[in-house]
Amino acid sequence: MQSKHDVKMDEAALLYAYGELPQSEEKAFLEHLKTCSVCQNTIKATNLLNAALPQIKAPESLDTVPYAKPKKSWFSLPRFNFNLRLLTPLGAAAVITVMAIGFYQTAAIYSAQNQAAAESSIDAIYDSLYTLEDETEDLISYIDNL
Repeated sequence: MQSKHDVKMDEAALLYAYGELPQSEEKAFLEHLKTCSVCQNTIKATNLLNAALPQIKAPESLDTVPYAKPKKSWFSLPRFNFNLRLLTPLGAAAVITVMAIGFYQTAAIYSAQNQAAAESSIDAIYDSLYTLEDETEDLISYIDNL
């Protein structure tokens, strides 16, 4: 009969493999381990992995770890530290500025096109009026000659 296996048991198997499972939970886990092949395989795989990796002892404090400064190459660019909280408003401002310039340019183009169209329409109206005036004068002179 296989016992219930869940995420808590996965965590317990890893803690057991590393020797960090609390003693209060160890008895219940060992009972579970007798019947659970998943936890048995997890512990075997963890032990194999630990045996294959070199054992490196952690330093007592990080102050004792030597810090190696990176060597500067003959070609190095200056590094800039950006505050990411500033990039969002600056990016939004740049997008708004570009959009405003685009709208202004578009409006200026349409305005120039509309102005040219309006001027040509006005010229056509004046031409029509001059033609109508000339025809009216011709008609008046014709009537006067009758």
